[in-house]
Amino acid sequence: MGQPPIHPGTREHLMAAATSTQEVAVQLPSEIRGRMLKAFQEHQQLAESIAAAKLRQEALKVEVEELFAAADEGNALFHGCKLDGWAVKMVCGETTKLDEDDLMKTHGLSAVELDACRVTSANTPYVKITAPRKAK
Repeated sequence: MGQPPIHPGTREHLMAAATSTQEVAVQLPSEIRGRMLKAFQEHQQLAESIAAAKLRQEALKVEVEELFAAADEGNALFHGCKLDGWAVKMVCGETTKLDEDDLMKTHGLSAVELDACRVTSANTPYVKITAPRKAK
């Protein structure tokens, strides 16, 4: 008697998975190499600036919420209002997620049958630039 098949998405499948990395050596002319490194550095500086700006934006949102609370105008924030052309509103929402385990139990589906219902499509290709890790 052999072992049962390993189905995608199961613990056994995850435990059986392995990853590998492949590095490709490229010979670049020094001018192109220099320009590329300069672009990488600028990209990293912009990423850090964007991260700092996003942190400040979040802090300002908290400050605005606190100002509405201090003015006892939380209801106006909840329903939305305008101040000198600036629109501000507390946006509340919810997300839904399909409980795949519950779906499989309710309809007697196996992991393979559930996977057969998935549609896979390609993402738009993009260039990912990752800065070298800094030594701590």
